[in-house]
Amino acid sequence: MKRKLLLLIIIPFIFSLLSCQTKVRTDAMRIACIGDSLTYGMFLPFRSFNSYPSQLQKLLGASYQVKNFGIIGTTLQKEGNNPYWQQEGFTQSDDFAPSVVIIMLGSNDAKTINWKGEEIFLADARALVLHYQNLPSRPQVILLTPPTAYSSSYSISEETLAIMSKGLVALSKEMNIPFVDIHEKTAEHPQWFFFDGIHTNTFGAKAIATELYQKEFLLTHEEQLPK
Repeated sequence: MKRKLLLLIIIPFIFSLLSCQTKVRTDAMRIACIGDSLTYGMFLPFRSFNSYPSQLQKLLGASYQVKNFGIIGTTLQKEGNNPYWQQEGFTQSDDFAPSVVIIMLGSNDAKTINWKGEEIFLADARALVLHYQNLPSRPQVILLTPPTAYSSSYSISEETLAIMSKGLVALSKEMNIPFVDIHEKTAEHPQWFFFDGIHTNTFGAKAIATELYQKEFLLTHEEQLPK
């Protein structure tokens, strides 16, 4: 009886916390995390607390609202088998009116069925950055390279990811936007990944969040907080 009573108290509380995360706050700097299953937090226990956007929220504190717009299986390329551009979350990320947009896409583009060459990939990456830069909220865009692949699961090529990552770093410098080389950060850290060698575990998600936090790209925007 006591256990049932405890559940009746705890469960509504948890749902109330989760619902708070979905509302757009006007009193916080809003950070939209754009990505695929690695942003979403696939395989993570208690994803709403352990995905990299959730861990970034913990690091930044209550003055920020970090929203997870990761969608499983999506590609950055418009001609991929499941383009992020065509997802409901893409529209929702616009409606969120973000102050900062963090993009980490590319793992699914590195599948043999999707990769159409570096030139096409980088053209779509540029277009995605420009799309968010041109939102009415005029957000800062931060570009992340995709993590290292420690297996060929899902037909993802590590060789392609390496090419892609170098291209994204060069594109970030060319467009004069901040970037974090997650591909390099996760190299030599297979312990940060689940059994499939592709998806980051809780430690890997924490490493991504911590790297972003320590770069202080986000902290330098405190002057944008609503008064």
